[in-house]
Amino acid sequence: MPDSPDLTCIAAARAGGREELDALLAVCWPTAYRIARGIIGENALAEESAQEACAQLARTLPELREPAAFRGWFYRIVVNAARATLRRERRHRDSVPLDEEVERTEGDADATTLERLGIEQALLALPSMQREAIVLHYYADLTSKEIARVVGVPDGTIRYRLFLAKRRLRVLLGDRSDAAPAMTEVNGHA
Repeated sequence: MPDSPDLTCIAAARAGGREELDALLAVCWPTAYRIARGIIGENALAEESAQEACAQLARTLPELREPAAFRGWFYRIVVNAARATLRRERRHRDSVPLDEEVERTEGDADATTLERLGIEQALLALPSMQREAIVLHYYADLTSKEIARVVGVPDGTIRYRLFLAKRRLRVLLGDRSDAAPAMTEVNGHA
C-alpha cells in the first residue's frame, strides 16, 4: 500500500477504536479501489467491490491474529470481493439485454483516455488469474511470493501467470516495451 497503515493504528482499530478504524479505512480505500478496478475493469463495480472489502475489513479485523500480516490479509479480502462482484455481474449480464449492456459500457469509456482504455482493455482480455497476478504485482507492488500467499497458490504458479500475462499484454498492446511502466503510471505509481 502506498500509504500503509502502521502497526499501532491496526492494533488500535482491532481493539475497537472507532477513530483508528476510520483512519485505517481511509488509508485502505484507495488501494482497495485500485485493485478492484484493475481486476473488474469498471468504475461502479470496482467501487462496490472496494466498499464490500472495506466493510469486511471492519467486520473481521478483530479476527486478524498478527497485525504484521495485515497487508496480505487485506489484499486477499479485496481479491475475493472483486471475484464475488465479477460472479454476480456475470449472472446479471446473462439476464441483461445486449442494447442495455452497450449503453452501460459506452458511458464508462467516455471517462478514460485512449491509452488508459487500451491498457484496461488489454488487462480485461487476460484470463482472470493472470489479470489478478498482474494487478497485484503492478497496482499493489507485491512480489510473486506475496501474491502467492494472497491468492493461495504456489509462488512458481504466480511467476508463470505473470510471465504469460506479460507476454500476452505485449501482444495486445502492440509489443510496446513500455507497457508495464504505463500500467503503473495509469494507476498512480509513477
